[in-house]
Amino acid sequence: MKRRLLALFLALIMMLSIFTACGKVDTPSNSGTNTENKTEDNTDDEGDDNEVQNELSILKLYKEKGNDGEYKYTETYSGYIAYMEYEVLHLMPEDAEKYPLLNETLNNLADGVIANVKTIFADAKEAALNDFDPDNTDYSMVYNIKEDYNVRRADETVLSIAQQYESFTGGAHGYYATYPDNYDTKTGKLIDFKDVVTDIDKAYERIGEAIKEKYADSIDMFLNDLSFTEYKNNEYPQLFTIDYDGITVIYNPYDIAAYAVGQVTVKLSYEENKDILDEKYFTDVPASYAIQLSPYEEYTMDIDGDGELDTVRISTFFPTIYDNVDTITFVINGQPTDVKDEELYAFQISTFLIKAPSGKVYAYLECIGMNDYATLNVFEIKKDGIGKRAEVDLGISDPSYVYDVSDGYKWIQGIILNPNDMRLEHRTDVFGTSHISKKYKVGEDGLPVTDDEVYLFDSRLDYTAKKEMKIKVVDEQGNETGDYDLKAGDHVYAYRTDGETFVDAKLADGRIVRFNLTTKEWPYLIDGIDIEEIFEDVIFAG
Repeated sequence: MKRRLLALFLALIMMLSIFTACGKVDTPSNSGTNTENKTEDNTDDEGDDNEVQNELSILKLYKEKGNDGEYKYTETYSGYIAYMEYEVLHLMPEDAEKYPLLNETLNNLADGVIANVKTIFADAKEAALNDFDPDNTDYSMVYNIKEDYNVRRADETVLSIAQQYESFTGGAHGYYATYPDNYDTKTGKLIDFKDVVTDIDKAYERIGEAIKEKYADSIDMFLNDLSFTEYKNNEYPQLFTIDYDGITVIYNPYDIAAYAVGQVTVKLSYEENKDILDEKYFTDVPASYAIQLSPYEEYTMDIDGDGELDTVRISTFFPTIYDNVDTITFVINGQPTDVKDEELYAFQISTFLIKAPSGKVYAYLECIGMNDYATLNVFEIKKDGIGKRAEVDLGISDPSYVYDVSDGYKWIQGIILNPNDMRLEHRTDVFGTSHISKKYKVGEDGLPVTDDEVYLFDSRLDYTAKKEMKIKVVDEQGNETGDYDLKAGDHVYAYRTDGETFVDAKLADGRIVRFNLTTKEWPYLIDGIDIEEIFEDVIFAG
């Protein structure tokens, strides 16, 4: 088994992987006692169903994102010559408090990844500046570094995350790899392959058989020795994810095969491998869940409950980095289906695969278009293809409330992990242009449904009053509790709305005040007064 990475690739990957599976981050010592690492015990309550269990057991996380670039504008060239983007994961505040050791581990991991990605990009940018030829009218070589995270499992037992790394720093082709990590949710410590697999020899025997079957067309020409000696002897860490229904073993390009074979992945389902997988990781798992897929990434699961594993890959094609999507390709069990739509105007697509409480599998594609306008495209995933497409005027809520104003601007992004607890948003103009969100769940037809009556404002709207007016104070239930005389200079912070008749805002002292909406169209009126006459710097998107 040979590792034939080019020296530059190896250096970049080694730096990046210091804080990932190839070079493990130091996990915090268990010096404190985590007394709040379990949700409220409802085992004695009659009538508990899968929905309640999912709400209790699936963690809530969000992504922090960042980017950087080197842009050149000359007489012959206009565009990036080097570009970098990254994302890291954090627990939402309620789970950060519940699982402090895991929270500390993720924060340490994030700090290390961000520092290393920036170091890698500095080298790539220097190389790009050296290679850039301003006189070449056909120059098109953009050096790029991209790093993101997908969550493979997030419950009270395991947090399994997969770092997806892509780069092009010159040469015949770029490089891509996946570096997964699996953490004990309560202790924050890494889970090793040998913690999950009880019979190493038998496990690698089955992995080898699965590889030979799945990659039969490539085995003779490209794949190297499948004895897995180096992995058994811990010379190389075994890359794997702990899924809700088994484990996925990952070999990146060059690990056991030539670059032309691509990434080699096989799954050992728990149902078929109970004799070699530790039951404590698989006997108490959520019945429904969601995972995020990267473009061209293949995921293995049982789509229809027949006991057989199926493969799903969802790819989006953008002609260039400046264009909107042209084609979405679904590959189900090796059979491709292209979806083309001239009305699908999106510059960015995030893809989530959802195992619904009904047992059906759906793909939720969040499509971001002009002015950050979001829609969800929903497809049922079937064993032999895809079902009918539906489009809804919703996107994934970005939880801006996790930061105090004093922290300044950070680019954060929500993700779907629990089909019974999805925070989805849409754009509104009722209090200036902003995003408002509710809690949704996957309905019987696969579309998101909600029981919430009011939306919360995702956007940070801090308005300064320009004039006096009398308004009502209300409590959390919306009941009037008193009067308030709004004065010029008062700050109000948008809090919630029904989207039609009222907006509740918070004062600096935490009290909630209500503004009654008297129109849903331009000009937007509060108690008959134009909102722009009441507050300074109200912004409406064009």
